[in-house]
Amino acid sequence: MKKTMARICILVILLLTTSSAALADSHFPLYEVRMPGCSATVYLFPSIHAANESAYPLSQAVKSAYEASEYLAVECDIIAAESIANQVRMTRRIKLPDGQTVYNYVSQEVYDRVKEYLAGQGMYVDMYEQYHPYMLMSMLELAQITESGLDYEYGLDRYFLELAKDENKSILEIESVDEQMDLLMNRLSPHVWDVLLESYLPPEKETSVLMTRLMYDAMLVGDATAISGLLAMEESFVDEADAALYAQYTDVLLTQRDAKMQLKVLEYLRENKNVFVVVGAAHVLGPTGLVDSLKEAGCAVRRIG
Repeated sequence: MKKTMARICILVILLLTTSSAALADSHFPLYEVRMPGCSATVYLFPSIHAANESAYPLSQAVKSAYEASEYLAVECDIIAAESIANQVRMTRRIKLPDGQTVYNYVSQEVYDRVKEYLAGQGMYVDMYEQYHPYMLMSMLELAQITESGLDYEYGLDRYFLELAKDENKSILEIESVDEQMDLLMNRLSPHVWDVLLESYLPPEKETSVLMTRLMYDAMLVGDATAISGLLAMEESFVDEADAALYAQYTDVLLTQRDAKMQLKVLEYLRENKNVFVVVGAAHVLGPTGLVDSLKEAGCAVRRIG
């Protein structure tokens, strides 16, 4: 508890510092990527999946880069995934097979805490016991986003997807929703779920909410150094006993996907496609993110917004 409170105190100081800067106009980071011998340009826009009204309108630099691009590339088309047919299919997919329950992945103690918390939010139903804990994490994440004053409806990936669909701009999916679900359901150790779910529960919940707000405020003012620092800080919050599980989680959800995204960007450039790439901030500015990895691959990467 003392360690958690110390972390929260540090984050409060950072939040106050960042919030004072956040009074200025929004200025999300934007990067231009070029490759020697290729005429195409790829723009990297580090996204956040939930935001609020303060994110808009976007800067002219961002608008111009989007308009100059023939394609929009996203992690996955979340709007297409919301169709009734896809929702039914995904719900069936996360239903555990006969003979399994959520307790194959989550301890009774952690499940009871999750149940109590979600029930207090009016978000618990008994059927969760029959579903993969991915369902529980999704509900906890929704509660955290709401408490942070953010909303998925204002997410930047959603904004650009809606814009591209309205304008009939070609959309490139780097991954599919099925691929993302496969990572969470089949590529992680079953033992990681206690650790992941606990991060959304008191007392760690307060730290997670503050981290979410800090990241959002740093994005609003375009502070790439603060964003990178916050992403790096997340690892320091992991207890030593859980370090190996967290390392596997990071490798599957970030490092391997970052490498895949780098290959996609290089492919776009070699095919002379002008692409506006909208992916999570961690994939752009994190320790193995695109800004650094594309520089290492010989690309010229510069910030233009």
